[in-house]
Amino acid sequence: MDIGVLDTSSTGSPWDKQQDDSLILTGPKRGLALMDGIYFEVNLRINRGRWHKDEQLSEGLLTLDGRAVRLQDKMVVERDSLDTRLSKVVVTYAVVRHAIEATIAVDVLQGRFSGSIAACTTSIRNSIVLHDSKVAERMAGNANSAIQLLRHVVAVSLKEKLIVTIAARNGDKSTIKFTPRACGGDEKEVTCGSVKMLVKGGK
Repeated sequence: MDIGVLDTSSTGSPWDKQQDDSLILTGPKRGLALMDGIYFEVNLRINRGRWHKDEQLSEGLLTLDGRAVRLQDKMVVERDSLDTRLSKVVVTYAVVRHAIEATIAVDVLQGRFSGSIAACTTSIRNSIVLHDSKVAERMAGNANSAIQLLRHVVAVSLKEKLIVTIAARNGDKSTIKFTPRACGGDEKEVTCGSVKMLVKGGK
């Protein structure tokens, strides 16, 4: 799931993020089971600083009707939007069939990593950001340290492959593919530039 915020104000955006920018989510921490309907509550505010009251940017509710989605034969990426006076919030999501929760962890074995880590599947190529050194509170430093991920769990179909892409700031990139299983897990060593990492994927 991805959330993008577009500026719709007539006088220009009153906030710091660039137009047509996406918010990096830190959740959900678990896979969302689509039994009936799912509600996305949006409450975005502009932080004006310590001595000023926050301003409302966007507030509202989006609903995903699970009954209609379960009738679809294919897994497709869909979008819904919430329009307000100052912004338009676009929620991008996909319903995964025969899904399990894939838990991801990344350890640095050698070097220091600075860059981004994202995940997708073979049919849903819209990547979910797992780590971005620009926004992470702590970066992995010395060897044998875990990289702080914004989220550890993604939903993946048992009929698909989980694809993890590691991109360093210097342009080096590595891709790892995992075959999901109903139980157990797997781990693979990967080198991205001068950094060696251990990527773990499990149920």
